[in-house]
Amino acid sequence: MVIRAWFAFLGWMVFAPPMPLSAWQGRGPQELAIGFAAADSNSDGEVRFEELKVYLTERLGDTSLPMTSLFEKIDANGDGAIDPAEFENRHAAIEAVRAAVEESFVPVDPGQAFVPFRGLDQPISDVGVFGAIYHRYMEQLPQREAWKSAGWKRAPLSSLAEQSSLSLPPKVVEKPSLEQLVRATLVIGGGGSDEEFFVGGGVIISPDGLAVTNYHIAEAFNKKLVGLMADGRVVRITEFVAGNRATDIAVVRLETGQYPWVPLSSKSPTMAEDVIVVHHTENRFFTYDRGYVKRFPLIGSRPWMEISADYAPGGSGCGIFNSNHELVGLVSTIVMGDGPMIGSSELMDDMVLEEGDSAENTEDLEGFETDIVPLVVKLAVPWSAIRAILPQSESR
Repeated sequence: MVIRAWFAFLGWMVFAPPMPLSAWQGRGPQELAIGFAAADSNSDGEVRFEELKVYLTERLGDTSLPMTSLFEKIDANGDGAIDPAEFENRHAAIEAVRAAVEESFVPVDPGQAFVPFRGLDQPISDVGVFGAIYHRYMEQLPQREAWKSAGWKRAPLSSLAEQSSLSLPPKVVEKPSLEQLVRATLVIGGGGSDEEFFVGGGVIISPDGLAVTNYHIAEAFNKKLVGLMADGRVVRITEFVAGNRATDIAVVRLETGQYPWVPLSSKSPTMAEDVIVVHHTENRFFTYDRGYVKRFPLIGSRPWMEISADYAPGGSGCGIFNSNHELVGLVSTIVMGDGPMIGSSELMDDMVLEEGDSAENTEDLEGFETDIVPLVVKLAVPWSAIRAILPQSESR
């Protein structure tokens, strides 16, 4: 599911609230006894971003401060360099930025060189991944010209094509490894602001950067979206190729580059067939789950796929794969209730759990006289919906 800003920040707080807060305790201006000459490492009369970052890290021993925001705060005239007079205001700037971070619970920035996934047997830092996608997204957001030069332009969502005419690469013969599935799984960040920031997922299905995700993620395209890859690369999502709101499926394109990818299956899975999921549920990034196809419920006039594998908010847009590691579906949504309730197109929208709600949240059912606890149903975009938006996949 998409994670709204407050939910994502809450997830970060659960992971490691003491990290930035403890770093702030007991630190004050007196720790910056050495001044401008020490910061100006190349003695050119100006302090640039990297110089300030090294200087403050060494003096404060604190890597949790958002250095980009701090530099902009000290660089009063916005010319990209701090002069001696601006440098004298560093103490006030540091305290102002710390206060803002503490108030908004901005996650720790792990740095530009952070690598989310280093191998199937290596630990994953959820705090680091969330901090990376958050800070890299916020850095990218103001770069309008860079987005345009990468090919981005607003998408007419009201008249967007529901079918893509793009060709997928020939079907691979060798079964992709589990590591390939992870490396082809994106962490997507978007929303356009701190207040609306969310995290979801997507799957790359061609080496030139074609990807699939949920429509409810991709509809934020006009506010700009970025993808964080397992190797640490941050890439702009530059085109909303096609989408279908009713089936919650979208095809998007990443900026020009070479990408790891996974193939789309040439056929739909069947009931009871084993499936695996690589997802980002509740900010537990690149999580592996497995289960089976429970059934294919018809909701209104739309077919869905119900699976047993676990997922929850945060997993939206992530891939569901068959035993050959081919894409057969996408995580989509969670609903509550019995079959007729879920199957009613009128009730469908009301019963979809709001992002961040838990299975225990049954406020909508207050006053309903029953001892039965509503079943939580995990609904996925089925292969047939992916197949419909990518018709040329049959040649694979």
